[in-house]
Amino acid sequence: VGADTSASGALEYRSSKRALQNQRDASVWYIDIRAGTVYRTSTLSNMFALLALVVYAAGGATTVCGSGNIDGVVYVQGYGIPQMGIGVGNLGKDSVSTLVRSAVDDHHITLVDTARQSNNENFIREAIGSLSPDAPTPIVLTKVWYTYLGYNRTVLSVKQSLAELGKSYLDIVLLHWPRCNDKIAWMNCVEEEKSLPQFVRDAGPPPHLATSEDPVPWMESWRALEDMHDQGLIKAIGVSNFELAEMKQLISMARIKPYMHQGNIWKVFFDPALMAYLKKEEIFFQVFSVLSALKPRSNRNLKPGEKRRSDSAYSGLEALARDLTLAQIHPGPKITAIQVLLRYFVQRGYGVIPRTTSRVHLAENARVMTMDPGLSEEQTLEARSYLEELIRSHHGKPARTEADRIKDLRLAGKTEL
Repeated sequence: VGADTSASGALEYRSSKRALQNQRDASVWYIDIRAGTVYRTSTLSNMFALLALVVYAAGGATTVCGSGNIDGVVYVQGYGIPQMGIGVGNLGKDSVSTLVRSAVDDHHITLVDTARQSNNENFIREAIGSLSPDAPTPIVLTKVWYTYLGYNRTVLSVKQSLAELGKSYLDIVLLHWPRCNDKIAWMNCVEEEKSLPQFVRDAGPPPHLATSEDPVPWMESWRALEDMHDQGLIKAIGVSNFELAEMKQLISMARIKPYMHQGNIWKVFFDPALMAYLKKEEIFFQVFSVLSALKPRSNRNLKPGEKRRSDSAYSGLEALARDLTLAQIHPGPKITAIQVLLRYFVQRGYGVIPRTTSRVHLAENARVMTMDPGLSEEQTLEARSYLEELIRSHHGKPARTEADRIKDLRLAGKTEL
C-alpha cells in the first residue's frame, strides 16, 4: 500500500499497479482527512476496516462507498448527509415522480434537493409514498425563499414544507438566499412581495425593506431555524448562496453552527477564501449547478477556424474518461466526461446534486460512486485544470494565469506557492 498527498490534502491509499494486475479484488481506498471521508471501491479487508475505524475515532466522519450502492455519507455534527443526491427544483409532477422512484429504488440515491419556491414538495411526498417497501427512506433538503426571511415568516415556510411533505419533521432546511437583490436580473423584490398571500405579509415586515436600524432578516430567520432544530422539527440547518462576509457574521452570532453550505460550482475554484473558511469551520459544502461547466458557449466573437477555449478542456476530460474506462477493475459501461466531473467533487469530499430528467443520465450519475479505481492524484490535478478552464470559459472570463493561482493561495491563507 502506498500513500500520496494531493493538492487537496487528501491521502490516496491504493494497491500498487502490479498488485492490481495480479489481484483483481485488491482494495482501493481514498481517505480525505479534511472531510473525514473514506471511500471503498472494492473488497473490504480487515486491515482497511481497522484503518477506517481509526480515522473515525480520530474525530472524522467515515464514509464507505461500496460497489453496487450509493452510500457515500459525510457526517456533520453527528448527522449523515449523502454526498450524491438528485436536484428536482422546479421540476413538475411527472418528472419528480419518475426521478425520485428511480433514484431511490434503482440506484439507492438517498438525497433529494428542492425548495419551497419550486412548489413541488407535495410531488416528492407522493413519490416517496410509492417507493418499494424495502427502499431506503430518502433525505429531503428544502429551502426557505428570501421573501420568507424574518423569524415569523421563516416559521411559516417551515410549517408549509412540513405540510407539503407530510412529515412531522424536516431533514435539512437551508436559507436559500441572504436577501432579495434587485441587481440580480431575475429577482423582483417589490413584485414578489406583492404576490405573497396576505397571511404571510401579516407575519412580518417585508425583508427587502429592512434598514440598518432593523434586525437583519436572515439573522432572524437563522434564529427561527435554530429554535425549530431544538424542537426536533428540523434535523439539520444550513445556508445557500451566502458569501464569505455573511458566513463570518453567521458564525459569530449562531447558537447552532450551520451543517452545510450549498453554493455554485464557481465557488470551489474561484473563491478560495470562502472555501478555506468553510473547511476551517467544518461546514460541509454541496455544489449546485455542477453540470453548468459543460454547457458550451456560443461561437460568437470567434475568428474563422478558431475553436472555443472550452473545446480543448472538454476534450481533456473525455481523455481522462477513456483512461478511467480502460483502468476499471470490473469492466462496465464507458465512463463519461460528466462522470469524471462528478467524481472529482465527491472524491474531494464535496456533495453534488446534479439535476437530470433522463433515467439514463441518472444511472450514470449513480455509478460515479463505484468507479474502481477513481481519479489518481495526477488525474485529480489534471481534472481540476480542465474544470477551471471550462468554468472560466462558460462565464466569459480570461484564461487563468500564474498570478491568479498565487493570489488564490494567499487568499486561502496558504504560504506555499
